[in-house]
Amino acid sequence: MNMDRVDQIWLGILSLRLLCTCGARVAHGSPNGTQSVELLISICNDLSSASLGISPQLFPPHLPPKCRSGRIDQYKTHIDRLLKLVSLSSRSASSLDDSIAYIRLGQIYEAIGKPKDALESYKKAVSATPDLIEARLRYAKAIRQDAIEQLGMDRVEKELREAINGRQYDSYKGSSLSEQLDLVNFNQKVATSTLVFFLYQEGRGDEALEILRGSFTHTLSRGILHYPAAPSVAVHGPFRNDVRFVQGVENALPDFMLEHMRESFSPGAPFWEEHDYTSATPYFSYVHPLRDRKKPNAALAFPTFQTRTKLDDIIEYLYNIAADLFPQAKAARYVEWWAHNRPHCDGHQLHFDSDHEGNALDASGAPRHPIVSSVLYLSEPVKGSVVGGPTLVTNQRLVDPLADRGYLVYPKLNRYVVFDGSVLHGVIPGRGPAASRDARRVTFMVAFWADIRTRPVVDGTPGSARPFPGPRVQYLSWNRKHHYSAGEEEKEFAENCRKALQQRCQCVPVMPLPVSSVWEQVSPSENGSENETFLSNDDVMWHEDFEEDIPLDYSGKTVLGPIPPYNECFQGF
Repeated sequence: MNMDRVDQIWLGILSLRLLCTCGARVAHGSPNGTQSVELLISICNDLSSASLGISPQLFPPHLPPKCRSGRIDQYKTHIDRLLKLVSLSSRSASSLDDSIAYIRLGQIYEAIGKPKDALESYKKAVSATPDLIEARLRYAKAIRQDAIEQLGMDRVEKELREAINGRQYDSYKGSSLSEQLDLVNFNQKVATSTLVFFLYQEGRGDEALEILRGSFTHTLSRGILHYPAAPSVAVHGPFRNDVRFVQGVENALPDFMLEHMRESFSPGAPFWEEHDYTSATPYFSYVHPLRDRKKPNAALAFPTFQTRTKLDDIIEYLYNIAADLFPQAKAARYVEWWAHNRPHCDGHQLHFDSDHEGNALDASGAPRHPIVSSVLYLSEPVKGSVVGGPTLVTNQRLVDPLADRGYLVYPKLNRYVVFDGSVLHGVIPGRGPAASRDARRVTFMVAFWADIRTRPVVDGTPGSARPFPGPRVQYLSWNRKHHYSAGEEEKEFAENCRKALQQRCQCVPVMPLPVSSVWEQVSPSENGSENETFLSNDDVMWHEDFEEDIPLDYSGKTVLGPIPPYNECFQGF
């Protein structure tokens, strides 16, 4: 069926539902706005599903994303009409109806990657109902992403404090009193947590700690949440300690490979749109076989529809670096890769890399981890400022007590960091205003596996450990850039890859910045003093021969005792 025709039918059904309901309510004099809110939320949720392509009967997920995300203007017009109809039918609850509808509209905008439109929708939601907690909270978060100066940061704090002091309404979602109280508590907790994290990043740790007491036993340390500005001088190796955790290099890829990666994964590249990518997009990745280092001329075990690509050559180059830094990586036979493209204030919650997002278990019933994981940074500074926060790598494994050692790796173009695939790690959100609203932190992640099962593609939906799509997949274009084709430039690229793979990488080792404490107890220590949390460049003393990579005045404190529950450890993002 023609997709425009499906749109017309779908929108017609929604209009009919609303007109019939509103007409009946106007005729019979509905006493309150409960029904209108219920109906509006139901319709907005339907619109959300449709716009995201997760309603298989109407918008199959394998259709080109342009067919889905391009409809948002239609949906906005339709929702505006719904607001007018609902307001006419229930004057007493119209402001709340408007607020909830604008919140849902803002969520739709966020889901398809239109943050400016989301900001405007949340602003209208606050204007309609100034003390609605959810409206203030979402507006604060949208302002944070939009902030490019300190004035915007100040507005974030103001809105968060308004959210904490806000209230819910009896007619909200037509829920029971107990459900409303649960919702109020949840939204206030989220607003409070967001404020605490904001205060930490603004360097106001004492204020943040006072709010945390009584709710958490531990928090990520101040030296991590309020990480220092990127070091102006990198500390270079070689290093012989802690190689089992993390190492990094500068100038990882040759120029021609780096140019290919930057073009393929630039913020405006088709890759992101064709995966419906936003910060909230579910995890997806691709798997490639690796060449046996002992048999460099051996054929690779590609699926019948998958051929060697430029990306395979680039990944093999990164693999050689990883195997030099971590000899255990030589046992890898497969590589899994994924990518991220996020605004300055977005982070990535601490996590462990695992097979099929932790759902594929080993013989003992535990999640499977890669041999090593790695990150290639692909974005440049904007106006002299680093975009996004550093990667945090700890020495904490899944069954370990809380980490007592951590390292920060700052984003820098063509920097490549490799670390033990079983340790806890994440990305700290960028602190302070962004240098530009359009600036993005772009990274390419690679995990090296001894064995991993490739999972089939279902209806073209992205997911974990998918095979790399072939050049004839009709509904995609991003993958074609990586496939070799006829032409002198393609031959030259292939020949340059062959030469590069035969040579040893000329990259320069670089030491990630150590933090003296990863976790900090929320309660003061027994002697009444707070834990030291970070050693600045000026405080760190290094052995001249670099035999140790631990500062001589290291003062981190290992957290003793059993691992506290996950919900008692504050991360804030």
